[in-house]
Amino acid sequence: MRCITQAIALSIYRLRAVLLGKMNAQGNVPAVMGRGKFVLPHEDEWEYACRGGKGNRQPFYFGDRLNGYLSNCDGNNPYGTETKG
Repeated sequence: MRCITQAIALSIYRLRAVLLGKMNAQGNVPAVMGRGKFVLPHEDEWEYACRGGKGNRQPFYFGDRLNGYLSNCDGNNPYGTETKG
């Protein structure tokens, strides 16, 4: 682990996996959660959701341009636009 946040994130991920496993094994899932087996999303499913369901049609959740205006990045090297942020 490189930093404490990675260790915390991994611990939370493992805890959620254990809790989902127990829910699936016991079968006492609240009706509002629907039916079926509950699992954590795979990386590609997570990326799809983070991009607002747009898949690979846009590289970022906020669109297809990056210049430092909508995110914390180096605006001197824009992506998809000539406008520096």
